[in-house]
Amino acid sequence: MTSAPDLPVKALDEMDTEILKILGTDGRASARDVAAIIGLSVTPTVRRIKHLEDSGYITGYSAQLSEEKLGGKLIIFITIALSHKSVESIRAFEEEVIKLRQVLSCDLLVGESDYLLRVMAHDMDEYHLFLTEQLMTIPGIGKVGSNFSLKRILKRRSVLDQI
Repeated sequence: MTSAPDLPVKALDEMDTEILKILGTDGRASARDVAAIIGLSVTPTVRRIKHLEDSGYITGYSAQLSEEKLGGKLIIFITIALSHKSVESIRAFEEEVIKLRQVLSCDLLVGESDYLLRVMAHDMDEYHLFLTEQLMTIPGIGKVGSNFSLKRILKRRSVLDQI
């Protein structure tokens, strides 16, 4: 089975960028609202939004949830170095870490550590239980480092937030 060819990706113009900014800030904005803001009629605005979705610039819409209310106030950045690196050990670690609900994100790194996890907990006791009874039970972990966030300075929703 062959896959459908990729749509040609046009360069983003000012209107496309403005649409992305608007929808990035308020994913519930209607096409009519977006059209009014950018000064274009609804039909071409809908066409532009559809093209941005089909081209992969817009990958979905979601609500912004309160991490603090849902997961806790404590944010921990955990670095993981695997004891040995093989395709199997990497795959095994990744399969296990995605099962842990406290892990908000996990990035594969190049450098001293192999992974960076962003973890949330209500308090130090919860974090200690997570670390000792869940994370450290994953086979192949060699070295773990924990860094605690004191204060979030910046959280951009997209790369367009500063443009």
